[in-house]
Amino acid sequence: MGGAFRWPPVETPGIEAREAPPLAAPPRAAPRRSGFRSLLAELEELWLAPDAPPIGRRMAESGWRPDELGAWCDRCGVTVGPHEENEFGCSACRGRRLPWDRAVRLGEHAGELRRWIHELKFTRFRSVGSGLGRELGRQLRSCGLPGERVVVCPMPTSWRRRTARGIDHAGVIARGVAAELGAPVARPLRRRHRASQQSLPASARERNVAGAFTRRPGVALGGRHVVVVDDVLTTGATARAACRALRRGAGAGDRPASVWLAVLAAAARPGTGGEDPANGGRTGARGGPAGKKSEPVV
Repeated sequence: MGGAFRWPPVETPGIEAREAPPLAAPPRAAPRRSGFRSLLAELEELWLAPDAPPIGRRMAESGWRPDELGAWCDRCGVTVGPHEENEFGCSACRGRRLPWDRAVRLGEHAGELRRWIHELKFTRFRSVGSGLGRELGRQLRSCGLPGERVVVCPMPTSWRRRTARGIDHAGVIARGVAAELGAPVARPLRRRHRASQQSLPASARERNVAGAFTRRPGVALGGRHVVVVDDVLTTGATARAACRALRRGAGAGDRPASVWLAVLAAAARPGTGGEDPANGGRTGARGGPAGKKSEPVV
């Protein structure tokens, strides 16, 4: 009978014996981290880590790309048109003292960029924040950030707000920036819990963050180029308070060589219905030509 059992088996001509696939090696456990902040990060990654399509692919599909140099004011970050900025800034910030040396952004807080930032903050898509952070790192490099003695500092958040949101979105962006620049991440500031800036009118935001930031002991920044990273520059009140605390809290031998403000997006320029980050969030009184836009990728 053709189906009878036979031992030992006889090879059938024309049919090759198949080898069983090798067993996959068991996954290695991720190294454990210590400390309360590391515990929070582990809990976020374990239970609160949904994902999204790669940001690079989405940029290519949508035709979006970061603003070109000259599309925003180097001092305050608002959109400017041709010949509206000089070495003293633009009409929104000229003559004002700002606590950072240069502002760098990816674009205006609108369209695809605004949607991706919301995904990071409210849907906790960490890959989006990391990808945008790397893009911001490349933008910083193209703007002339020195290649050495750079330290990346995320805008701090209170533990209550981080727990409520389930993500430290500025920290996610900052790690992407640091990975692109090959620079360390430091947390030289602590932040007292206050009412959310989003819940307040522009006129009250400066008072809300007054005294909210203080320097942490033991984080040396002397002679370093400090990059303060946040998601959106709206009125600028939070950024000003944080950068002032960085400078004022430093001793004589711990002063940064420079402070750079790096954000994913900035609010619309004065005269376009947005708030002016360099003018305490007050809407600009004048109109003007639309900001210079980047050409789409073709």
